[in-house]
Amino acid sequence: MFGRLAEYKGVDVLIRAAGEVARNLGGCLEVTIAGIPQVDMGSLTDLAAEVGAGDVLRWELGFISDERVRELFCQSDVLALPYRDVDGSGVMANALGYGLPAVASDLPGFREVVDHGVNGLLFGVDDHLELARILRRLVGDRGLIESLARGQRVRAEGMSWPVVAEETMKYYRSLKPPGTGSGEDRGQGP
Repeated sequence: MFGRLAEYKGVDVLIRAAGEVARNLGGCLEVTIAGIPQVDMGSLTDLAAEVGAGDVLRWELGFISDERVRELFCQSDVLALPYRDVDGSGVMANALGYGLPAVASDLPGFREVVDHGVNGLLFGVDDHLELARILRRLVGDRGLIESLARGQRVRAEGMSWPVVAEETMKYYRSLKPPGTGSGEDRGQGP
């Protein structure tokens, strides 16, 4: 998980899910939570201890340099986005750029980018048990992670600036200029 650590981003959901996975899979999971806290960190570290996630969590708090962001994204298998609300996400855009599959809350802003099972996986908002099931599945299936990463790279290619520009121009070219259609277009009425 990366970015501002705010209530709407569901850090607690990820911590609860990590605790569920840690109980079953022990040392097979490592979760890095990196960014600038905008929530009470004491309550989150208490929650981590309470649910048994303390040993699998790696905290990297504060400003993260561009170089370190690159390192974090490159060494991760998936990006967790357990948001409670989202319109768009710069963190998701970063994931696309690195070909990093997303495990994200099933929200409209993420459904626009994540094709479930193709370039990421979606789960119910606030559903830490469903997120835990997904994480357990990913820990045990390297092939699935690689397939999702390939899907994410393909998705990123389709969203590159040259592709978006070409699609936009194609749309504009398809529009008929005023006065080239029926008599109504020229103000002559039916």
